[in-house]
Amino acid sequence: MTNWRLIVETSVESPQVALAFDEALLQQPQPTLRIWQNRPCVVLGRFDVRLPDIEKAIHVFQQENMALLKRTSGGTAVWHSDGVLNVSVFVPQSLAPSGVHESFEALAEGMIKGLKLLDIKAGFGQVPGTYCDGPHNLIVDGKKVAGLAQTRRRGGVLVHASILVNLNLDLMHDWIERFYAEAGAPQSFARDKVITLNQACDGSIGFQDVVEAMAQGYSNDDVFLNQESFTEKEIAFSKILSSEILLA
Repeated sequence: MTNWRLIVETSVESPQVALAFDEALLQQPQPTLRIWQNRPCVVLGRFDVRLPDIEKAIHVFQQENMALLKRTSGGTAVWHSDGVLNVSVFVPQSLAPSGVHESFEALAEGMIKGLKLLDIKAGFGQVPGTYCDGPHNLIVDGKKVAGLAQTRRRGGVLVHASILVNLNLDLMHDWIERFYAEAGAPQSFARDKVITLNQACDGSIGFQDVVEAMAQGYSNDDVFLNQESFTEKEIAFSKILSSEILLA
C-alpha cells in the first residue's frame, strides 16, 4: 500500500497562489491528491501565452479586474470559480505509466470512480467544439463536465481537472471567449455540449458530496490517504511563484 497526501482546500489566499500550489506538488516526491476551489479567474494553457495579441488581452483583463493566470500544463483556457472543483493528482514517474495517454487515464481513474459513487456514469472522450477539448475530457451523457491537462517534470507527473459542479456556464464561456477574442484568436465554443454535475443530477448534488466522493474514488487497497496541509516550504515556494503565474 502506498501512502498519499490528501489536501482539501475550500478557501484560498488568491487565485495565483492557489494555482501555484499545483506547481509546488512537482517539487516534492510524495504522491498527493489535492481537491480545491479557486476564485473566479481564467487559467491559460502554456501555449495560450504565445497568441499574437496576448498583451492586449492582459491589459483588458486588468481593466476588467478579472484574474488571468498561466499554468505549466498543456491544453487551452479553462475557468475557475467557487462552482468548479479542481482535482490535482501528483505521483512520481515511478508510479505512473510511461505514456502520456496512459498516465491521463491512470491518474484520473479515481475521478471516474468518485462520480460513480454519486450515481454519475462518466468516461473519457473528446467533445469537438468545446473549450479546452481533448481526448481526455470527463464526459457524462456525451457532454463535457471537465477538462484535463497534464505536465511531466522533475521526475513527476501531474494531472489536473476542473470539474463543473454548479455554475453559470454562459458566464464561463463568455470569459473564455473574451480572452481569445482579445488575444487575437477569436473562438466560439459549443456551449450546448457542456454540462454541470448539478444539471446531470437534476440539481440533487451538493458540493461537499463531490469533494468526499473524489477522495473516496482514490482510496483503495493500494492507496491510503492521509489528510494533511501544505508544508511551510511549499507555501513559501507558491507565494514566490505566484507573481510569475499572474498575468492580469
